[in-house]
Amino acid sequence: MKLASCILITFILFIMACSNHPESEMLSQLSEAPYITMEAALEQSSANDRKIVVMAIDALTWDILNPMIARGELPNFERMVRAGSYGILDPVDPMLYSPRIWTTVATGKMPEKHGITFFLINPYRAMQSGKTAGSDLRQCLAIWNIVSHFKKQVHVSNWMVSWPAEPVYGTVLSDHVEMDHGVWPRYLQDRIRHGFLNESTGSIHRERINQRFFPWVFDTGDNLSVSETIKMDNLRTLIYRDEFVFEKSIDMLKDNSPDLSLMYLRSIDIASHFYWKYSQLDKNDPRLDGLEADVQRFGQIIPETYRWADEKLGRLVDTMPEDTTFIILSDHGFETHFTDLRGYDLMSLLNDLDCAYFKDGEQRIHVITDTSDPIDALRKVYVLDDLMPQYTVATGKDRDQVIQEILDKALSVRTLDGKRVLLIEPVENLQLMQGEEPPDLVVRFNHTELTPGDTLLIEGKPVGIETYIQFLDQSGNHDSEAVIIVSGSGARQGHRLTGATTLDIVPTILTLFDLPVADDMDGFPLFSAFHPEVWDAHPVTRIDTYETKIDREIIEVSEPERPNIIEQLQAIGYIQ
Repeated sequence: MKLASCILITFILFIMACSNHPESEMLSQLSEAPYITMEAALEQSSANDRKIVVMAIDALTWDILNPMIARGELPNFERMVRAGSYGILDPVDPMLYSPRIWTTVATGKMPEKHGITFFLINPYRAMQSGKTAGSDLRQCLAIWNIVSHFKKQVHVSNWMVSWPAEPVYGTVLSDHVEMDHGVWPRYLQDRIRHGFLNESTGSIHRERINQRFFPWVFDTGDNLSVSETIKMDNLRTLIYRDEFVFEKSIDMLKDNSPDLSLMYLRSIDIASHFYWKYSQLDKNDPRLDGLEADVQRFGQIIPETYRWADEKLGRLVDTMPEDTTFIILSDHGFETHFTDLRGYDLMSLLNDLDCAYFKDGEQRIHVITDTSDPIDALRKVYVLDDLMPQYTVATGKDRDQVIQEILDKALSVRTLDGKRVLLIEPVENLQLMQGEEPPDLVVRFNHTELTPGDTLLIEGKPVGIETYIQFLDQSGNHDSEAVIIVSGSGARQGHRLTGATTLDIVPTILTLFDLPVADDMDGFPLFSAFHPEVWDAHPVTRIDTYETKIDREIIEVSEPERPNIIEQLQAIGYIQ
């Protein structure tokens, strides 16, 4: 009987533990929280003097953090972990694109509500090719809009999709400080922009960044391929942007500590895309055979970006008051991705087919292909509309005829033994995300039948298929295990945090500021990350929505005014 009783008690405790899932607890506490008015929220938050910093580091992963912390290489991350709660952060969104996720972090809402789906203003219509998404396209309030309304001073630094900089009660250094509308307040714009542009054209920062991340470039006998040069230039540009905006922000924080600061660094993500295999695979891995010299040159780049980010974190912590609460997080993790290194270069093939090319006037109607998964053989094809009117006048062909021409030429490509190279997928069968407009064509390489030794007939001439195969030099890709560390004032020490999502950051900030959580937000406060007395002092309250209660000034910009980031996305491999 005693044994049976022990088994029963153990089983009951197990069931209780399972039912005490963090999400169930959070849902229960939220559902019981009282509703308050905007006036009551203003009154109760006015006496709140808490300082909160969100340190957003793109692509930070525990797979690299943990061993480097254990080796003593990241002292600032280590002290944040030891003094706080930490764990895996769930991005929730299966589409692991940074603009989507960071906008979710800033709004507490899924992309279906906030409207930012990709890096570009409309990735599903190529007429908008290359132009960046921005805050003017966000369909709901961000946390900086909300707390500004309640006279909480904010500072936004380099946050993805924060351009054009919105008017706030505080300052915004957007992710494009060099552009018009890149800074708020506006009187700071020229000084910040000129500083960014003047320093970026000089050689000092290039030499400094090279010395730290690419010291071997000073060896004049070391020649790089074009692709490696492009990667190096892209990473160096991102490091410079991160450093410039971060240092300007630190200067501002020293002069005046805002109530809420949101800081963002992107360079680790770019380094991980480009250089993952050189440091994250075992040196005896056969996939590194013949790459010994590259491992020697590139193997320290990712660890060095982590040490660099650790230094930035230390400067930020030392700049803020001692009683500041820090929320450190990433949007996704990273993992080895070596399933197949073959990618198919549809753009080169269409070029060689002279698709929609007006030779007399050397006028080409451009297309863009979606390669959000560069390993996939499927490509969404969009016809760019910017030259279409001139092309129609010159040739008499309208848009539908251009699409038909591309279709006919694509279907005509065969190997010498008669295999089709391209297959056309019905556009109507394509699974589209909410709000996604259909492409003009969906093309799939016949990768199940094609072999590396095949020869194609292009305009009657034999061409080896290797011409159109990209051996993609990206051995790492996003995974869904992001990082969260909650440290500083009120945080539980040494606590393993479970169940946290990117949707929970805004509800947590609002509650800590004694502001209500809105019913149309999709997350919960991170109750388990803080000592219970924190929530006793800052009980959760609710409001139906902020959207109809807070006026937001949207800075509308025309397409020509927008930054063009097409080359950066091509270098990463998101599009061709």
